[in-house]
Amino acid sequence: MELEAKRLVFFSQQDERFFFEWIGRIGCIGNVVGRGDVIYLPLDPDAVLEEEVWELAALFRRYRIPLVQLQMLEAGRYSRALRDALRE
Repeated sequence: MELEAKRLVFFSQQDERFFFEWIGRIGCIGNVVGRGDVIYLPLDPDAVLEEEVWELAALFRRYRIPLVQLQMLEAGRYSRALRDALRE
């Protein structure tokens, strides 16, 4: 599975660096690749821990990446609070 971050706006070099550092700390994300104005975030949906989904949701909100992509990760094994947060 691959998540996509399209046309991100970074407000400074530090902001961009922080984005990639944050992504690098989320264990379920593989090798990040950028092509054009899209950053691809590969992951194995069966290996994603709930805390990693919370981190992805926070990152997506911070950088205004549509949360709808994370709804594909929605599973009964995640808490109701997380499932609700992914629907917002």
